[in-house]
Amino acid sequence: MTKHNEAFKLLVVQRYTEGQQGYKSLARQYGLGPTTVRRWVKHFEQHGLSGLQKKFTHYSAEFKLAVLQQMRQEELS
Repeated sequence: MTKHNEAFKLLVVQRYTEGQQGYKSLARQYGLGPTTVRRWVKHFEQHGLSGLQKKFTHYSAEFKLAVLQQMRQEELS
């Protein structure tokens, strides 16, 4: 589960792109690590708003069970 929503990430990225604060300053201000701010900025530069969106998928119980069964049958790890 992610801690920060898309709107918060966008706010931090916009503050950076305004050019008045750097990674470390923004990280301190918002209680983040500078690496996190840098990653959000780079994702935004490369992918736009979609770069800040959550990236997780929900798999059904049936699908998970099928995967586990196949792993057991084929002795996979």
